Amino acid sequence: MSIMARHRKKANKTLPPNLYEGVNGHFKYRRPDTGKWHSFGTDRTKAVAAAKQLNSMLMPGRDLVEKIMNNSAIFNTFLNQYESKIMPERDLAEETIKYYKGKLVHIRKHLGEKLIDEISVKEIAEFLNKFPPKTSNKYRTCLSLIFKYAVANGLCADNPAEKTISRRTQKNRRRLTLEGYHAVYEKAPRWLKNAMDIGLQTLQRREDIVNLKLTHIKQGFLYVVQKKTKKHGESAYLKIKIESPLKEILKRCKDGMCSPYLIHRKPDRFTEQMRNAKSKKHYTQVTPDYLTKSFSDIRDTLGMFKNLPRDERPTFHEIRSLGIKLYEEHGIDAQFLAGHKNRAMTDKYKEGHETKWTEVTAGMELHFNSLKQHAA
Repeated sequence: MSIMARHRKKANKTLPPNLYEGVNGHFKYRRPDTGKWHSFGTDRTKAVAAAKQLNSMLMPGRDLVEKIMNNSAIFNTFLNQYESKIMPERDLAEETIKYYKGKLVHIRKHLGEKLIDEISVKEIAEFLNKFPPKTSNKYRTCLSLIFKYAVANGLCADNPAEKTISRRTQKNRRRLTLEGYHAVYEKAPRWLKNAMDIGLQTLQRREDIVNLKLTHIKQGFLYVVQKKTKKHGESAYLKIKIESPLKEILKRCKDGMCSPYLIHRKPDRFTEQMRNAKSKKHYTQVTPDYLTKSFSDIRDTLGMFKNLPRDERPTFHEIRSLGIKLYEEHGIDAQFLAGHKNRAMTDKYKEGHETKWTEVTAGMELHFNSLKQHAA
């Protein structure tokens, strides 16, 4: 047997069943049901992928056998690794981890039992099409990241999620106007008024507002570490100088209740306190979800919002956008206070408040004078 022949025989052992490498690097596939041969060209990656797909269709039970013999190839196995090892290493915020884990539940249910290197673009697309556009795009982002790590670990050749196309979405939620802010504020309890005022003055997100403590006030400054963006660097670490009216707002937060948090409330019932015990570090702490719900409950009682569909009604988060708009109307650059890494993100928050008209001048005297001369 020649050296080349021995090499081809050895190489064929690493190929999927029914795929063989012939002379000059050409691949051929033998159908297991008919015995007929088919040329697969010289591209090894494409030949292997096609052979695996055909084997799964033409060799009953093959998938089950491979799953038993090679458990690491099952998508669920890698998802477990992604959740237990990869996610913690990414230094994600607690809310982000909770968000990803929620997505993994559905991904496991629909794709978990498949072989990771055989999940096709079509299967990913069919899974994504089960959801509305906005949700679909979130799952697509999640899957793209998961497959990115799978490719890096040599578990598959490419990223099928990235080959799908994100769906077009339209932002339905309306921006909060200053009039709307005052309408909700008038009916809000004291603790919610404090949260709204801090949000409007400091432009912080709800998660960062409810986690502000008395100990974060030091030597005339309010220190904030933004949970969502702290991994992006210095822009997330804010030292906000306390001046009027923020000074009066923070003073109002110190109402005598024994709480380490600036935004606090006493639970209405003992059952509420027990129900939220796991999600709170102190019984007086307000959770981000409760903050949003309290704002929305008051908003929904107001006539100015009742005629809007629910998905168009502004939420507590829109206070951040309103604050950015008001700061910049007064000639103050809000980028650094908001903790944005770039100006484009600040501009995005300003969008949707009102139409910005561009002033232009029309008229060419020279042109009209020329026409008059020709007419004469």
